[in-house]
Amino acid sequence: MIVPVHGHPVHIGGPKLFDHYDEYVSALNGAGIDKMVIWGNDFFGVDNTLIVNFVHKYPDRFMGAPQISPFDPQALDKMKKLADEHGMSGIKLHPAEGFYLNDKKVMYPIYEQALELHMYNIAVHCAVAGGSRPKASNIYCQPLTLDEPSRDFPSINFQLSHCGWPLLEQTIMLQERKNIYLDISYIRVFENVWEEKVRLLLIAFGPERLLFGNYENFAKEPDRDFDYAYDIKKTAQLLKARTDQTIRLLDNLKVSKEDQAKIMGGTALHLYRYNATRVPVINN
Repeated sequence: MIVPVHGHPVHIGGPKLFDHYDEYVSALNGAGIDKMVIWGNDFFGVDNTLIVNFVHKYPDRFMGAPQISPFDPQALDKMKKLADEHGMSGIKLHPAEGFYLNDKKVMYPIYEQALELHMYNIAVHCAVAGGSRPKASNIYCQPLTLDEPSRDFPSINFQLSHCGWPLLEQTIMLQERKNIYLDISYIRVFENVWEEKVRLLLIAFGPERLLFGNYENFAKEPDRDFDYAYDIKKTAQLLKARTDQTIRLLDNLKVSKEDQAKIMGGTALHLYRYNATRVPVINN
């Protein structure tokens, strides 16, 4: 079963896709993707309403981790609503907003609320913030800032986007934290070195804590109106290309089919529990 995390069902710079749910599901079908975990990302326009609507409209296909900002005075209330009214079992944090994950004053209330609400999944952007987002700051996106939170909140499963690239040495220093999981979504720019990096991460974390990530967005059909011109065929091709690319990478690394099944979707389903009972995962 193929269940990627890090889903971003939106076209960068395009409108919010409140009228394009069916099209994106068609793209998933065309790509052979069974289910998807959508992570919020305000930089890309993947807002919480979009995620909630996807999950409610297609509860058998989508799981969600809406983005929460610790600077939002309503953050804790929003988390409670997402959990109690919408059944979300996780949230997404984007430190490039300007906060450190180990800031006890700013962040620990978020983690404590997550525990109180049984939201045991916290996806974290620990990678290059991106030059196209001028308000973002890379200094806050360091993987090692999760060292203390992962120690102090062992029931929370922290999921690092892009494995913390390019600071993989910091990521590997977290290998003893059994509640750290890595999204190995493909980094196109570094194709020639990515396989060797994943080899190191497999050694450090094992296949049980690696997650297939597929963050391809809607593809825009050229020369047509933005609001109605999502190219479903091309979107499916992009999603499938990233899926096939990851499977080839794992084959090249001699990862067994049993372990590939965990990476490609089994562990994500286990963590998010299919939006059903929000119970902690035991990290041995």
